[in-house]
This record gives sequence, structure tokens and C-alpha cells, in this order.
Amino acid sequence: MRVFLRILLIFVALFLLFRYLLAVIFPSRRETGVKGSPRRRGKRIDDERIQDASFKDLPKK
Repeated sequence: MRVFLRILLIFVALFLLFRYLLAVIFPSRRETGVKGSPRRRGKRIDDERIQDASFKDLPKK
């Protein structure tokens, strides 16, 4: 039983490491805005600023 748990733990660790490496290598698949190139992150921030500005420019009823 102990050996089985140890093997399971190793598989889980390898799976998480593999997912992390995939997220680093291919950042465009997951659009979180945190991982990925700084250029993409900056673009995301600019898009949010544009949205905020467009909401402020709307006339109030």
C-alpha cells in the first residue's frame, strides 16, 4: 500500500510539472494574462484601459 501511494505521488508530481512546462512553452493556449510574454501581458492591460475609458465616456442617463 505504501509503495502504491509513493508511485501515485510521483505520477501526480510529474503531471503537475508537465502541465507547468506546457504552460510556459505554449502561453497562448491559456489566456490568463499572467503567464506568457510581457508583450502579451502589456496588450491585455492596454485592452482593459481602453474598456475602462470607453465606459467612462458614456453619457450618464
